[in-house]
Amino acid sequence: MIQGLVLVILISIPLVALGIVTYLYFLERKRSQKIMENLEKVNFKPIENKISKLVEEENKYFKKMFELEMLLENYRKATWIIGEKVDELETKFNGLENLPKDYERTYRDVVRKILEMDNKFTDKFNMLGEAFLKLKDEKK
Repeated sequence: MIQGLVLVILISIPLVALGIVTYLYFLERKRSQKIMENLEKVNFKPIENKISKLVEEENKYFKKMFELEMLLENYRKATWIIGEKVDELETKFNGLENLPKDYERTYRDVVRKILEMDNKFTDKFNMLGEAFLKLKDEKK
């Protein structure tokens, strides 16, 4: 009789443990199903819209930066060309002596105009650089 009782106890302990593990498994499964149902109810559309707007804004920013870089490069080229022309005119002017006063004045006027244009290009170049930096700061 004691052996039968010991045998019943030995068999029932693993069965009770198995029952507890099965109960805990189904509780966890039920909890997981509720979490999944709640996740399915969440509306992610506003987040998707916000992300799309941020991507569009970033694309606009990069497009504007590219345009500014192209303008900056064009101004660099123009400044370089004007600088070379000024150097060329100065060397010609230094080589010319004993010209009539009218030619000398005209030549000086041309050189002055070219230097004024060079100053304007330099100013525009500086303004473009400042706009580029401001756009970069606004992006941050």
